[in-house]
Amino acid sequence: MKKHDKINIYCVFFKTGSILLAMKKEENAVGENIRRLRMRNQLKQADLAQKLNISRQSLSAYERGITLPDIYLLIEIADFFRISLDELTGRITIH
Repeated sequence: MKKHDKINIYCVFFKTGSILLAMKKEENAVGENIRRLRMRNQLKQADLAQKLNISRQSLSAYERGITLPDIYLLIEIADFFRISLDELTGRITIH
């Protein structure tokens, strides 16, 4: 597992009092989609960051899954690429 992998931990409580912990690796759908769309449109990180009025470092962190953009920036990114929020967040496949 890499240093920046996101993990969800699920707890299941049994009547016997025992606890089962299950871990699931969380995918970076938002970041992967931002990167895919940026590259598909032949944009460098610096170019897209400038169009979104954010730093290149912030964009890099989003693409790598270190952090997530806030909802207002997600809307701006979706509008820029003319896709829905569902597509950007991975709920619907980008065509």
